[in-house]
Amino acid sequence: MLTLRPYQADLIARARAAYQNGKRAPLLVSPVASGKSVCFAYMAARAHELGKRVLLMAHREELLDQISATLEAFEVRHGWIAPARPYEPGIAVQLGGVFTVARRLSRMHASGMQPDLIIIDEAHHAIKSSTWGKVLTAFPDALRLGVTATPERLSGEPLSDMFDELIVGPGVRELIAAGALCDYRIFVPSTIDVGGVHTRMGDFVKGELTQAADKPGITGDAIKEYKKYADHKRAVAFCVSIEHARHVAESFRAAGY
Repeated sequence: MLTLRPYQADLIARARAAYQNGKRAPLLVSPVASGKSVCFAYMAARAHELGKRVLLMAHREELLDQISATLEAFEVRHGWIAPARPYEPGIAVQLGGVFTVARRLSRMHASGMQPDLIIIDEAHHAIKSSTWGKVLTAFPDALRLGVTATPERLSGEPLSDMFDELIVGPGVRELIAAGALCDYRIFVPSTIDVGGVHTRMGDFVKGELTQAADKPGITGDAIKEYKKYADHKRAVAFCVSIEHARHVAESFRAAGY
């Protein structure tokens, strides 16, 4: 059984207070790696103990696996609404990929799966016009709980259509001071000129961004800084595309790594 950290217990207490004050869809905000899945898995466990039906949703398989492991840590038996997994409607807590859930809404209704609480991971994706919105509006009587590290969208759509209370947890620096996150140092040897790169749905157009980032000078600077600060230590290079990643790998190999 997992033990809540003080800031996680505080977030949960504030979410409960929001429900008690008449709110139906609070949005919890907490940084990456702060244990948001622990918070909502704990709330799912408590709701289950009260005889409620819970639907937890995420949009990627690795997130679903992480949520499943956290539910197991809280000893919560759960079913799946996901490809290649049998649907067991008799289980009160269901974990689903949002796109699969959207395709199986009629099946869920027919089997009597009417959740009392819907928990949305990466809730900044949950806008009214999206697949998330389709699922949420299909269960209008359910309470909602959203969690995210980034409670805004670059494309500008509001989250207030889906959520009615913003509950902000501690920031990164507070969590570092508390020993919950590792400290860091940032070095910026060169910057990428994105002045001519267009955006689509709030993100840079990948092909144009690849052209802006995949340049020998930029990769060369990265290798030089790696050699200076972390020579032969483990490292991760974040790239724009598979093609960019291959070029970066080739450059590191050519430099002797």
